[in-house]
Amino acid sequence: MISADKRQYPRVRYQQDVMINRSVPAAGASISQGGMFLYTTASFRSDDQVCVQFALHELSMELASTVRHYQHGIGMGLMFHGLSEEQELLVKVYVDDALQEHAHVRPKKVLLLDNNSLKRSLYRTALERSHYHVVEATAVAQAFDILKSDTIGALVFDPHVPGGYTLVKRLRVNPSWNTIVLIALSSRPVPEETRRRELPAVRHLFLQAGMPPTKLPQVIAKYIS
Repeated sequence: MISADKRQYPRVRYQQDVMINRSVPAAGASISQGGMFLYTTASFRSDDQVCVQFALHELSMELASTVRHYQHGIGMGLMFHGLSEEQELLVKVYVDDALQEHAHVRPKKVLLLDNNSLKRSLYRTALERSHYHVVEATAVAQAFDILKSDTIGALVFDPHVPGGYTLVKRLRVNPSWNTIVLIALSSRPVPEETRRRELPAVRHLFLQAGMPPTKLPQVIAKYIS
């Protein structure tokens, strides 16, 4: 049976519809042998007991779960319990298949978030010449829509766009997004204290003036090959 410490299990993307207690619609974000993370605007509390219905490999699943953490307006993390051997095996096979696929195809897709069209164009051109697939967003809300529907390997963004610091915080706590490489190209200086408090998950922080477009693919290549 699944052990008590479920955080040890690898987590993979799961972007399909989910029902909670057979009546509350939600959207899947990720799944592991120990549980799953869901997007939902419905209200729950930590330690609530729920039942989730979803499909794996076209087979219907209905699993008892405990709400481990809930983020208002975003979603919640669930811990499975009481799985049968067949259910455990189905979840394991789904996760193992996804991990194997991910090991062979690492996402080379880069999301550029900036409200300066010239800046996006310059960096997009440099990245595409280095064979990265690039998608663009001009606002944080648009970036979240892309993240929910696509597999992104790196996010290059200006932290000074409206909501930029909030974006980083939400990426850190979401298990589906917290492995995305974050690179900040700031339009103006960021005080060191602000960086430590607001941008701890950012791998690199550059001033735009000090980052020629041709250098960006080299930085990303350290993490995405």
